[in-house]
Amino acid sequence: MARIAQRLVQARESNPDLELLGVVLFDLAISATRVRREITAEINEALGGVAPLFESTIRHSVAAMDSRRRGLLVYEHAATLEGEPFWQALREGRRPTSAGSAPTLAGDYGALAQEILQRINELELADEPVEETV
Repeated sequence: MARIAQRLVQARESNPDLELLGVVLFDLAISATRVRREITAEINEALGGVAPLFESTIRHSVAAMDSRRRGLLVYEHAATLEGEPFWQALREGRRPTSAGSAPTLAGDYGALAQEILQRINELELADEPVEETV
């Protein structure tokens, strides 16, 4: 992270309008609260306020590997798993399929996308000139 922050500072010498939108914690176990706290502190220290750490995180999930292997986005994978009611499988003498972690992983990506869009909107509003009324 320190190297990324240094590169950003160097890149800003050529392009002062360049901004780092934010940082995302990726591939963390949901239960790893101590690790998350330590990593968050390290990232905030390394970046020195250059960019915010997004609140949304992308959890570690087997569904991510399954999605990539099938050539699907996590949302597409989740949709294929959520469609069957459990009672239908039981009626047919099959074991019900579990949606597993795909829907929650898709939710992580959705929450991150929303947070990114909000950040972009905040930055764009901050750049707009203020009109004075006479």
